[in-house]
Amino acid sequence: MTFNLSRASIWSLAALLLACQPQESADDDDSDNGGSGATAATGATAGMPGSGTGGSAGSDAGMYGAAGTPPLGGMGGTPEVSGGAPAASGAGAGAGAPIGGGAGLGAGDGGAPSAGMSGGGAGGALAGTGGDLSAGTGGALGGAGMGGMSGAGGTPGSAHPCPDGCAELSVPFTVWNSGQYFEIYLNSATDLSAAVISVKARKIAGKAGGLLIVVKDGSAQNYAYAQGAWNAINDMTGEFATFTLDVAAPSSTDENNPFTASAVQIITVQLAAGGAWYLDEAETMEDPAALVNPTVVQIDEISITGTGTLPGPWPFTSDASSLKATITEDGLNATPPYAVTGSTVMWVGP
Repeated sequence: MTFNLSRASIWSLAALLLACQPQESADDDDSDNGGSGATAATGATAGMPGSGTGGSAGSDAGMYGAAGTPPLGGMGGTPEVSGGAPAASGAGAGAGAPIGGGAGLGAGDGGAPSAGMSGGGAGGALAGTGGDLSAGTGGALGGAGMGGMSGAGGTPGSAHPCPDGCAELSVPFTVWNSGQYFEIYLNSATDLSAAVISVKARKIAGKAGGLLIVVKDGSAQNYAYAQGAWNAINDMTGEFATFTLDVAAPSSTDENNPFTASAVQIITVQLAAGGAWYLDEAETMEDPAALVNPTVVQIDEISITGTGTLPGPWPFTSDASSLKATITEDGLNATPPYAVTGSTVMWVGP
């Protein structure tokens, strides 16, 4: 036999079967944290779900962190004093590393509701927000220091200082047999017939040529001269040595005009290139390195000894203005020339 049961019949049958089971008492206690749902009824009617109260909300949001205090920027470099070498730009001290803001006070704990026996309690409020972690702004960098003022240019100096001050003679020789006069002009005609002239000198640069001490009369005697011995530049050293001219006994005198020792008006030091130097005995190959350009000699002092009132001395301790490089058209055009373009006198100190 076939039974056709409707859905309503099935539910009625189920209720009848449940009614036959023994019932238990419901638990009336609700939890403070989350109400305990009613225990399911054993009878036909299902237990009501407990309406548990949700847990307490989380604590307040964390406090914002304080921004770091920005330190001051570095100071600019100190400028050098005037006259020194230009100072490099002062390097500002590096900006201090700003302190970051402290973190917030911590997130609030969410409430932890106890689940009901049947229905779950509602969860707590959202956790508190953490503090703003923005870092403080760094200090501005220090500006660069001002550069020191450039020192004033000094007077060109020699590469060979002179301990007591001296006159430095320089001649740019380019041809053999040329020469250059360096002269001291006396105030009037002077009797040097019993005098000895001394020149304390040393070589700075040079090979060929020589140093001569010369005295000259004035214009009335057509500048007649007398000169001392040839002092080879190649034999001179870097140490000062004294060279002399005994006016009463010169090595040679002017062949065209008679020299008068009692009428001297010019004291002269001459640097002369002399004749050509050769690399071979047959004298067919000139030595190009022998004629040094420039040839340089330093004079520490010129003095005159003898009887009577004599001029000098000239120690060149503070200047060399009394000694002149005489460059005239006559000297330049003479054969051989006794003036060389570019010759100079320079004072040299310690």
